[in-house]
Amino acid sequence: MYNEDELELKNTLRGIVHNYNCFRAEKEKYELTKDDFCVYIICDGYDRIPESFRKFARDKGFLDEELLV
Repeated sequence: MYNEDELELKNTLRGIVHNYNCFRAEKEKYELTKDDFCVYIICDGYDRIPESFRKFARDKGFLDEELLV
């Protein structure tokens, strides 16, 4: 998340999903499953994440704030 605002980060994540879908579309060629992919989002401090992005991440299921305590 370094130096990305909320919109840029969402666009980055969309690009990752697009690339994943491209690989999955040719699964016979690459023999990949969803378990072969992992995406990490690292931020420089929880307080620097915009609240609107936190809500987006919670709604999409990739931010579990209970794990941060």
